[in-house]
Amino acid sequence: MGRRRHRSQTQGQQHSGSGPRADSLASFDSRRPRGSGPAVRDDSAHPSPLVTSRRPILRFVLALVGLLAVFNYLYYVAFVRSDLLRHHLETTAQLTGVILRFLGDEVRVTGTHVAGRFPMEIDTGCDALQAVAFFVFGVAAVPLRLSLVAKAVSCAIGAVLLMFINLVRISSLYYVGVFFPASFETVHIDVWQTAFIFLPICLWLVWAWWAIRRGRRRLHALA
Repeated sequence: MGRRRHRSQTQGQQHSGSGPRADSLASFDSRRPRGSGPAVRDDSAHPSPLVTSRRPILRFVLALVGLLAVFNYLYYVAFVRSDLLRHHLETTAQLTGVILRFLGDEVRVTGTHVAGRFPMEIDTGCDALQAVAFFVFGVAAVPLRLSLVAKAVSCAIGAVLLMFINLVRISSLYYVGVFFPASFETVHIDVWQTAFIFLPICLWLVWAWWAIRRGRRRLHALA
C-alpha cells in the first residue's frame, strides 16, 4: 500500500509538472491564426538583386508584347509604304551585290533588283527588321540591372549580326536559284523564314545568359 501510494503521488507530480508546459503550448497555438500552416517566406517582398522589379517575368512579357504590338502596327500600316523601307531594301540589295561579286558572280543591282545568273527582287520580308525588333525589344524590356550603355551596345551588336545573317540568307538563296531552282521557294519559305523566327529568340537567350552571368560576377565582386 505504501509503495502504491508513493507511486501514485509520483505520477501525480509528473502530470502536474507537465501541466504548465502543455498550457503554454496551448496558449501559443491559440495565438497563431488557424489554418495558417507553416510560415512561408514571401520572396516577392525580397526580389533578387539582379532584377529591378518584384515580378520580373510578368513585367518582361507585358513590355515585350506591348512593344512588338506597336512596332508591327506601325510596320504594316505606315512603314511598308514609306521611302525608309524602300531605301533599306535598296541598301540590302547593294550589299548583296557586293557579296556576290566577292564570291565571283557578275551581278548588276538596280534599285531592289539583283540581276545575274538568277534574278532576284529584294522585297518586304527580306529586310530582317522584325527579327531585329524582337531582339532589341527583348533586351530593352528585360528587367536586369544593366546600364543603358550595356543594353545599347548589346542591341547594336545583335542588330548588326542579324542583318549580316540576312545578307547570308539572300546570297544563299541566289545560289539555290542558280543550282536548284525547283527548290528555291522551299528553301526561301520553309527553311529561311522559319530560321528567322527562331534566330532572334536564340540570340536573345544567349544574350540573357551572358547578362545574368555578368550580373552575378559583379555581385560576387561587391560581396
